[in-house]
Amino acid sequence: MNDNTMTAQDYPLATRCPEKIQTPGGKPLTDITLENVLTGHVGPQDVRISQQTLEYQAQIAEQMQRHAVARNFRRAAELIAIPDARILEI
Repeated sequence: MNDNTMTAQDYPLATRCPEKIQTPGGKPLTDITLENVLTGHVGPQDVRISQQTLEYQAQIAEQMQRHAVARNFRRAAELIAIPDARILEI
């Protein structure tokens, strides 16, 4: 099986596969700590979900026959590339 393919057994990702979750900027999930927030090593951009994590969630949803949810995760992943200001403008 592809190392980047998630199964229903991988859910919840933060508990079962935290090493695979990264912020959009590439920080690992394990870096998202209160201490790092307070020292400024983690900012607002670091607590956003990444396109890859949304794809993982979509794969899990598909395995569970939740195809509409999987499509919504993939749509959300597409929207991540659009700046917040543009989303609000629309």
